[in-house]
Amino acid sequence: GNEKTSNKITITRESREPVLQIKEITEEIAKIIVNLKSRDGLIGIFGKWGRGKTYLMEQIWSELKNDEKYLYHRVNFHAWLYQDTPACWAYLYEKFAEAYLTHTRNPFKVLLLNYQRHKGWPFLKFLIIFIPAIIWKLIPFIQKINILWFVASVLGIGVTLNLFYLYFKNKERAVDLIKTYTSRHTLEPLLGYQAEIQKELVSLLKTWISDKDKVKKQVVLFVEDIDRCSEEKIIQVIDSLRVMLENQDIKNRVLVLAAIDQEVLKRAILWKYKDLFKVNEDKNELNDLVVEYMDKLFILGINLPCLSVSERKEIFVREVCFKSH
Repeated sequence: GNEKTSNKITITRESREPVLQIKEITEEIAKIIVNLKSRDGLIGIFGKWGRGKTYLMEQIWSELKNDEKYLYHRVNFHAWLYQDTPACWAYLYEKFAEAYLTHTRNPFKVLLLNYQRHKGWPFLKFLIIFIPAIIWKLIPFIQKINILWFVASVLGIGVTLNLFYLYFKNKERAVDLIKTYTSRHTLEPLLGYQAEIQKELVSLLKTWISDKDKVKKQVVLFVEDIDRCSEEKIIQVIDSLRVMLENQDIKNRVLVLAAIDQEVLKRAILWKYKDLFKVNEDKNELNDLVVEYMDKLFILGINLPCLSVSERKEIFVREVCFKSH
């Protein structure tokens, strides 16, 4: 009789039922994403903290993964975990690699990835050296003598020795001369870690989704928690994602959905141009600059406004009824 029963109702993200016509909205958003003609930018989902950006992304994914036109693969990227630019790019690559190894059923997926990275030349060089060495090892000693004697007889001992002498004396010079006139000059080593990681990412994506399959397979990169970073880090992350999409091989295979508080992003853009603002503080020009910057970042924006009182009541009533049953 003294026992107390709790009427507390716990509402979790997983228990929520779609309300406010979110099902119909996400269906339309998914159709727009599937039929995008241009991939030149990110898809933004804007809203305040706790407004339901993650929930909306999950609902969009539910639609995309059942799409009949494309086979979508998902990659999750939490931007705030590694905010420094080198670590951010490395973490981004690792998330793609993890998804590739998880979603690809081919037992030779690692072998295929390394072949895409290096092509067949290292293996061919190995065969050129290894096979003759094995054959030479298997030849009896007497036959080796006969082979060497035959070569010496054909070329002449003096010519043979002279060739060996010239070879060992001028080998490096000859190789350097050949490289000078046959190799393309490149400054790639000066481009740094970002270019190197992007190169690796291209190899991974081309292994995962071939040129033939890119018309029917896509990777969707879900980016969250950008607005948990400082203004400086937000700009670094968002610009890095935008730079990544400048590469045509990546752009053809990856869609980026980024959830962020729009006001936080605007403050980050203002921070980026803070030195310019000290000279010119015209509010209209500042607003125009922010709008232009965001237009270049995003090809599609979905804004989640603050909930009205009636909308909050609808969500609460629906969730309470759901948990009660």
